[in-house]
Amino acid sequence: MDEQGFKRLRFVDFLDEMTDKAKSAFGDEVDTSENSPLGMILRLFAWHLGKEDERLEDVYNSASLNASTGANLYKLGGNDGLSIYSEEFASGQLTVMGTPGYVLQAGFLGATDSGVRFETMEDLTLSATGNGIVEIMAMEMGSAGNVEAHKITVIINPNPDVFSITNVTPTKDGRDRETDLAFRERILQRKQNPGTSGNKADYLRWSREVPGVGAARVFPLWAGPKTVKVVIADAEKLPASANLVAEVQAYIDPDPGLGEGQAPIGAVVTVSAAVAKTINIAAKVALVSGYALQDVIEAFRLKVEDWRKKAAFEVSYISQAVLGALLLGTDGVLDYSSLTLNGSGANIALTDEEVPLLGTVNLGV
Repeated sequence: MDEQGFKRLRFVDFLDEMTDKAKSAFGDEVDTSENSPLGMILRLFAWHLGKEDERLEDVYNSASLNASTGANLYKLGGNDGLSIYSEEFASGQLTVMGTPGYVLQAGFLGATDSGVRFETMEDLTLSATGNGIVEIMAMEMGSAGNVEAHKITVIINPNPDVFSITNVTPTKDGRDRETDLAFRERILQRKQNPGTSGNKADYLRWSREVPGVGAARVFPLWAGPKTVKVVIADAEKLPASANLVAEVQAYIDPDPGLGEGQAPIGAVVTVSAAVAKTINIAAKVALVSGYALQDVIEAFRLKVEDWRKKAAFEVSYISQAVLGALLLGTDGVLDYSSLTLNGSGANIALTDEEVPLLGTVNLGV
């Protein structure tokens, strides 16, 4: 401890100190190498001391919202009545083609080519033309269950009465366990923007209290006196599903103006999903020797995705300069030229209700 606070010593720090002490006590010629008896003892103690300092650092950070992690962070959130969001299953609808009149039992399994599996939630009787639509749910929790349209086409257990399957619309609402970063953001939002009798901060907080909401924007008086519009994005900072919108509506104001939810009496609240603004990126790149173009594209997509999630409802335009910096900072890229967004060399404006959605990434050499 010093005037700057607690400074953790690591294995190498303890080992250096103990090695210097051993040489001071026994002479500079003493053997402290890795395979010597004394060296092995020094390393064993240094490892244990390093782990002990790691635990002390956790204790020191446990009261700091910005530094604490894991259970310590969850306890701090609990002091404000917040708890971490758990994983959730993705759900959607499956279109089935097969023998007319055939009854497909609940529990029928379909999958994507990548192996994400779904099961039907109810019995389905195929129509006279041999088709039907049934509700499905992912077999495993997490965002991996959020798949694009027409991706669920694999019949796991072949059935002569089922000819083909597909999901005409994307599956949604699959959610990974909330990260420490996202949970910390919610705690800070509550502390930094305390609500008072239905102000904007209240509506932001109420929307984020519904599991699955990752960002929100509030529009007071959007359709006249006492009206409020809340636009929400999901945990991936993409447009919220109809189910999530309905959950937030029911939580904040299920019967408009009656005060049956969190909103005060007289406030008429409308909850809607954010609107996606698709951004297609194209550029010419000069690659570092030994790097494959496809690997660079995938690495760049990950960088843009990370930025996109942070930018939702935080920026008013997609900056070409920002994306150019991300491209230049991608491993394997020496330089770039001819960067365009949606075919233009200019920034892309976002309306107040839009969030960015990464489309195609076309990099050439």
